[in-house]
Amino acid sequence: MTRRVLIFIFLILISVFSIIFIDHSAIKALFGVILIFSVILLINMTTLFHRVRPLDDTSEKLIDSRAKDVEIRKGNNRAVMLIHGFCSNPWLFHKHIPLFEQAGYDVIAPRLPGHGISSEYFMNTDFQHFSARVRDVYAANRLRYEKFHVIGISMGGLLTLNLAEELSDQKKHPDLKDSLPPTSITTLAAPVQMKDPRMLILRMLSWVVPRFKDTWDPQARETDGAECWMGYNDLFLRQAWSLSMAMVDVRQNLKKIEVPHQMIHARGDKDVPFSNLWKIAKSTSSQMQEIWTPDLSDFTHSRHSLFLYDSLITPLNKRILEFLDHVE
Repeated sequence: MTRRVLIFIFLILISVFSIIFIDHSAIKALFGVILIFSVILLINMTTLFHRVRPLDDTSEKLIDSRAKDVEIRKGNNRAVMLIHGFCSNPWLFHKHIPLFEQAGYDVIAPRLPGHGISSEYFMNTDFQHFSARVRDVYAANRLRYEKFHVIGISMGGLLTLNLAEELSDQKKHPDLKDSLPPTSITTLAAPVQMKDPRMLILRMLSWVVPRFKDTWDPQARETDGAECWMGYNDLFLRQAWSLSMAMVDVRQNLKKIEVPHQMIHARGDKDVPFSNLWKIAKSTSSQMQEIWTPDLSDFTHSRHSLFLYDSLITPLNKRILEFLDHVE
């Protein structure tokens, strides 16, 4: 991110110098345009001057008791850590948790900060809060188990990639000191690049309009069991910008990921472009990769909430468990 900041600052300085000292109206106008765009990009495409606010939501009341953290410990020597996505909560995995239990896994599914409480409280969050929570839960649990697998969907997939990268350089993250790497990671519909032109003004727009309320209705948008999705239905601009900035860092460090990696993404995903799957697969250094692209062409839903689709319960769980068994 530092290099990006330096590039924009350099363009701003060159533009200002040219406007002041070059005596040619057309050139002044050209550099005036460059100056405006450089300032806009510096604000929206970097984290310069961004401050992460302290956050503690542990005493807040959940919107639903089912949104709470999940910790199922039955003395197994292996566990799965499930990381939910943006605006969701651990209840996202309720159809699959019993299947992991039956397969002999302890299950840990943390509720990420600001999720499952209220949309007003969620507006205080940043990606840094989410990643810190993932690190804390991972560090507290990893050494308890011989085999430990991390599974994340959507933003949870991005957090899973981010965790794997951070574990490769523990000096920068003292809270991961002495933590072993995960036995494997599985990412589902993980975003590392959105290519949305609205990102160019997202941060500035969030200063004017922090969120758009009720931007989607799961009952109208989803089918195949995913209409039971429980979470926020608003579009949070500041949090979306924070997420987009995290994608830049994660994308630049994908080569650090060396652990066995399963990647799952449905073609036609309406939330995260399918091209992200190949971007991740081509960029990591993992010597053991598995890619699965389930066919959901018979459905008109978002093809994104993979853990909720009734038609995918058996094949998705079977595919993941087979990969975990193969790794172990």
